[in-house]
This record gives sequence, C-alpha cells and structure tokens, in this order.
Amino acid sequence: MNDVLAVRAARHIFLASELAAEVYSRLPASVRIDMIESIIRRHDPDRWPFVVPVLTRVIALRNQLAHGMPTWEQGEMHVHSYNRGKHTVRRYKPDALGWLVWQAEVVSGELNQLWAHLVPADEEWHRTHPVYAI
Repeated sequence: MNDVLAVRAARHIFLASELAAEVYSRLPASVRIDMIESIIRRHDPDRWPFVVPVLTRVIALRNQLAHGMPTWEQGEMHVHSYNRGKHTVRRYKPDALGWLVWQAEVVSGELNQLWAHLVPADEEWHRTHPVYAI
C-alpha cells in the first residue's frame, strides 16, 4: 500500500521509496486503505474492484490476531478478545482463511499493477539522482 501512495507524491523513485518507508508506513491502515480507495476511484474503479474490500478484511484479521488470543477449536480458528470487560469470540473456518490468503495474494498483484499504472512516464522520475547514487 505504501508504495502505491508514495508513487503519486514523489518527484523521484528514490524519494518515493523514502516516503513509503518513513511517512506512509506510519499512517493507520484504515487511512491508507481510504487513500487507496480514492486513487482507484479516480483512475479505474472497474479494474481493481476487490482491492479495498480484501485489504479491509486482511487488516481486520490482522488486528483481531494482534489483540486477541487465537485458538483452534472444533476445526475452526477462534479468536478470543476482551474489550471493556466483554468477551467476544470470532470464528474462522479454514476455507474462509484459505480464501482470504488467496485473495490477499491476488490483491498484492493488483497493487503492483496499480503502482505501475501510477508511475510517471517522465524519464527524470526513473533516473538515478546524484544525491542517491552510491
């Protein structure tokens, strides 16, 4: 996500890498997803219709796993969490998790396509800048 966002804001490929690593990576995932959605809407919403929904699901699962306790019960993954003293359990069937992994891989490729679509055609953007030359 970060590279897609940075490619639009940078004047140079090396600056885009710095923006992705140092700026966009610090934004909440929900903000980055909203920004990606805005970019897709402006460019070609029919070309990447599943990017935002899949990213949203992946981030939601990530957050549940990060803030909960996963267990394997009765052939399903259960994620136990407590919020303000209330216990909740989210259940995930193996097929649903497999589908999400597969869709995440597809969306990764679609984000690469979106990045390529957004890269400026200007040769200067691709040229090695003297400041960044090693």
